[in-house]
Amino acid sequence: MPDERPHMASVFFNRLKRGIPLASDPTFIYAAILAGDYDGNPNQLRYRDRPSPYNTYVVSGLPPGPIACPGRASLEAVLHPDTTDDLYFVLNGTNGRHKFSRTAAEHDVAVEEYRRQQRELRQKQ
Repeated sequence: MPDERPHMASVFFNRLKRGIPLASDPTFIYAAILAGDYDGNPNQLRYRDRPSPYNTYVVSGLPPGPIACPGRASLEAVLHPDTTDDLYFVLNGTNGRHKFSRTAAEHDVAVEEYRRQQRELRQKQ
């Protein structure tokens, strides 16, 4: 959601400051697209493990170049990030908002909740 951009920016800054890989899904998707191997399913483990300078799951720091063209609101969020201790975020699965977490344990719970919600949605279809 647009109002979450400064919070997301704070997560990325916090991870960079601590030397934690960004582990951002769009970067491994971009790497898979560059390799001509993306099938539309971001849950393929092979994408997260792909050696690529753009894959922030396997390379620390920022990618060598942009993976998209950020809009003004995203650039402003980076210039004025929220101040948080959060290191993680995941889509909450139901309303397009994100669950932010400070610890890996909190994040694991949020990811499991997201997966549970996704399973329930698939069952309703």
